[in-house]
Amino acid sequence: MQNSTFDIKKNQTVACKLEVSPEAALEIDATLKVLALASNYIHKNVDANAIANSGIRVRIFQAVREEFNLPPNLVLGAIAIVAEARQMAYMTESFVKEFKPNSAEFNSTIFSFREQDLTMALSLLRGEQRFKVLIGKHQLDLLKGQQLKSATLVKRHNFCYYIHFHWETIWIPAVSRRDREGYSNRYG
Repeated sequence: MQNSTFDIKKNQTVACKLEVSPEAALEIDATLKVLALASNYIHKNVDANAIANSGIRVRIFQAVREEFNLPPNLVLGAIAIVAEARQMAYMTESFVKEFKPNSAEFNSTIFSFREQDLTMALSLLRGEQRFKVLIGKHQLDLLKGQQLKSATLVKRHNFCYYIHFHWETIWIPAVSRRDREGYSNRYG
């Protein structure tokens, strides 16, 4: 039997549709637009070799706050967008072109999910707004009791908005039946 003496962390994601009023859609779109502009500004003004979130933050945080009049949590969201894109480009040996207003990253300090009423709050340009999460039983079972690390707000065609919840789990390798029986016969 394989004896695992280390934990393997696995990132999990589940996508859910949001119920968004036409007025809230305008606010989301405005937020996505400003975040894309801020992300492009960051990408243009910070050396392309800076790919870590903290390295980018040190170089440009205050300038982005002043240039776009954004609250700190949304500046951090724009920085996270750039850092993630640069890290992906580095790993795939490609490069980052530009950022478009179709998604935004939210860390656990700028969104919250409530299981009891299936709603979530997002920090947008004019403050926090709460949205109904349209969620199925399978999705809810996956989310139940998880400590969510981040979420990605995604705008799809025809003004549909989705939230992708992200969390980390510990993966335990499966043990085959033969290994279990061999283990129990030897030690049981």
